Amino acid sequence: MARFSSENEVLRLERAELAAQLGVPDIHSWVVENSPDALIVVGGAGEMLFANTAAERLLGRDLVDLRHWPFGLPTAGRDAELELHAPERGVVVAEMRATPISLPSGQATLITLRDITEGRRMVQALREAREELETRVQERTRELRKANEQLLEEIAERVMAQEELKRSESRYRAILEDQTELICRYLPDGRLSYVNEAYARYYGKTRAELINRNFIPDIPAEDLRCILQKTGALSPQSPVTEFEHRIRMEDGSVRWQRWTHRAVFSAAGELAEYQAVGRDVTKRKEVEVELEEQRRFLRLIIDSLPNPIFVKDDQGRYALVNKAMAELYGSTPEEMIGREGADFNANLDELARFRKEDEMVLASGKILRVPQKTITSSTGEKRWFTKTKIPLPERRQVLGVAVDVTELLEAEMERLRMEKRMRQTQKMQALGTLAGGIAHDFNNMIYAMLGFTDLSLRKAQDPKLVEYLEQIKSAGIRASELVRQILTFSRQTEQGRARVRLSLLCKEVAKLLMPVLPADIEVELKIETERDLVQGDPVQIHQVLMNLCTNAMHAMRGRGGYLEIVLRDGAECPAQSAEPEGIAGHAAGDWLELVVRDSGTGMDPATMERIFDPFFTTKRIGEGTGMGLSVVHGVVQAHMGTVRVESEPGKGSAFYVCLPRLTDGEDECGDRCQLAPRGIERVLFVDDENLLAQMAGEMLSNLGYAVTSMTSATEALEIFKATPDSFDLVITDQAMPGMTGAELAVELLRIRPALPVILITGFSETVDEEEARRLGLRAFLMKPVSEAELARTIREALDVSTR
Repeated sequence: MARFSSENEVLRLERAELAAQLGVPDIHSWVVENSPDALIVVGGAGEMLFANTAAERLLGRDLVDLRHWPFGLPTAGRDAELELHAPERGVVVAEMRATPISLPSGQATLITLRDITEGRRMVQALREAREELETRVQERTRELRKANEQLLEEIAERVMAQEELKRSESRYRAILEDQTELICRYLPDGRLSYVNEAYARYYGKTRAELINRNFIPDIPAEDLRCILQKTGALSPQSPVTEFEHRIRMEDGSVRWQRWTHRAVFSAAGELAEYQAVGRDVTKRKEVEVELEEQRRFLRLIIDSLPNPIFVKDDQGRYALVNKAMAELYGSTPEEMIGREGADFNANLDELARFRKEDEMVLASGKILRVPQKTITSSTGEKRWFTKTKIPLPERRQVLGVAVDVTELLEAEMERLRMEKRMRQTQKMQALGTLAGGIAHDFNNMIYAMLGFTDLSLRKAQDPKLVEYLEQIKSAGIRASELVRQILTFSRQTEQGRARVRLSLLCKEVAKLLMPVLPADIEVELKIETERDLVQGDPVQIHQVLMNLCTNAMHAMRGRGGYLEIVLRDGAECPAQSAEPEGIAGHAAGDWLELVVRDSGTGMDPATMERIFDPFFTTKRIGEGTGMGLSVVHGVVQAHMGTVRVESEPGKGSAFYVCLPRLTDGEDECGDRCQLAPRGIERVLFVDDENLLAQMAGEMLSNLGYAVTSMTSATEALEIFKATPDSFDLVITDQAMPGMTGAELAVELLRIRPALPVILITGFSETVDEEEARRLGLRAFLMKPVSEAELARTIREALDVSTR
């Protein structure tokens, strides 16, 4: 111990001895020496007159060398903070207060340093000081007994010590009375034996009202039970206890106090008294309550957010989890704390990704924004989230906030699908507009070509000429079919429907392909169903199958391979729209699936996106028009079916066509199986194209009919008005200047309601077969019309009128 401290101890010993002999209590000196606060008396010139043990411990210096106070003094009555460096404890923060006092030797300053870092251990210090003091008194007494020869000198020393004791008593009392802590002593029966000025002032009473009285503040019952339990448990082995409690002041306010109680026992182990030091901690309690309320409020906020929020340490353990995060993993926030993601998520790939993200954030110290990634819930459901991960470097933790974007992604994907369908619809509309613009004129020209070719074939004698005419007719038929495919694809025309067996069509196509296929391409036909009846246009379905097989041949050209045609049940095929309506005998959800598979070059995703677009082709110029798959798409849709494709570059392609199956009836042979009938009736033929009027007149004349050909609808109407009974049937074109065929038919029927009228057109957006029948017409035909088809239609119309 420092020399200065030793001198103080000697001085205290001498004072204590004199005080014992004189019967003067040493209460103040004991309290000062054992106070948990550092108490230092500094003279007017800055010299250190006194320093207690707590001051030595707090300052950590040799006070013999520290004769003068080394720090500045705060303003009297105001506290200041002081940082001290203790050898063992490091930096210690002390609260410093300076109070002017009067000593017999003059004015001085009492400096109080309170260790607000470690707290107070006043009672323990008091006990240790007392034991040390008793030991020193005993040693001093033995020394005095051995020095009897110095009795006179010893008496003089005692007198001096008594005077110093009185001075120290005065100093100690001044120090205790200036303390802000509440200091008291009380007997086992509760009577107070000592209170300092701060204690009396705190309760608004005088010492006379407190000393030798059993004073108990207004303490709530539950707090009082806790106090009695703690103080009642004190023993010589465990004499110190601490506790906090509330009191109700006389003005009704509630305040908090923190007390350190020490039980003092006699040598026989009997309780002698209690020594207590207390402090008002109301402000601290209010701050704690406010902080707890803020914690509850923040917890309420994060648990109310729909977005998962979490904090993980550098080992991947959850330190904080909100309700949304816990619900994602089918748990509770309390159950997830301290556990890892592997306890709730079985997806190892996701867990590895999460761990890598956390390590990146901790290593870089930067915020990481993670785009859409999946998180697997406790039920195995995968949902899409965007995440923001924020480093908390001081804690080695990562704060994460996730936003569920599953619905947004689904909505975006649906929007893209809608846009794709809209673009496809717009392409269809554009093609429809184009088809409508050219179909009428094309069909008129093709009708004339085919009609005159047939007439020429009747009269041709030269075999070479017959061959040329057949080639012209073949080209005309192909041109006619091309126009019809365009109209079919754009769904601006409907063809006749019949019951068709797909197995027969598949066999026919396979037979047609065999002679033209290269030797290195193998064809395999698989019919895996016996119920192969559909309702549709056999020509169109035949065209679908031929187009798919032709594309497959091109895909395998030069490399060989196999071509597989499969007809099978397709009960799981999805409908393009709703269930087909108006198809007699169709069972809902009953489908036939036609598969055309090849081992060709295959397609990449970009090509697959456009294969059904009009005029899109991957073939070289002159090898294709880009209409093949477009026609397939249009025909299948027109038959209330679906078509899809699977392909991969280098691994071939497979087209799947689903058509609604018929469950009753037998397939029928269409009108194509019948010969062209003849007649002798009178026919009025009206078409604004002179070429067509001439051709039709000759064609019908060859069939035996008496024909009157007109190129003006108004003139034809006038002729009819003049002699309404001169004609047995009228055939009129629809698109004519001045008066359409439909308008002409209405006027003719107004004059003669039972008149058979056939409407024929190259293309019309306003009149179709249904509208023609509504107007009372007997038949509706699309150009070009073959001689046989026209003859059969005329015969049917005339036969109905004669019934």
